[in-house]
Amino acid sequence: MAQFTVAQIEEHGKKILEQFDDGWQWTDLGAVIAEGMKIVETVGDMSNAEKKESAVAIANYVIDNTDVPWLPDSLVDPILKKAVPWIIELVIDASKGKIVNA
Repeated sequence: MAQFTVAQIEEHGKKILEQFDDGWQWTDLGAVIAEGMKIVETVGDMSNAEKKESAVAIANYVIDNTDVPWLPDSLVDPILKKAVPWIIELVIDASKGKIVNA
């Protein structure tokens, strides 16, 4: 199986969006990423790279369909989308014990 289809991304993204009816906060990005990772982890026949791509796509869907109250989305969305793959990689490394306190 390849990464999620556009329809699957939209379906899962909409479910996540239901959790943020109070508006978007900075802290919500972590929750969105965690939820997306939890969703793709349930799919057994995807490679790790496909799971990461799908989790990124779900998070990007949510980012595209939310509005931040403090700055225009045209400024904030690209920054959030740039951070998503990095944060996912950080979470993966942490779960494998690759992050050590210096």
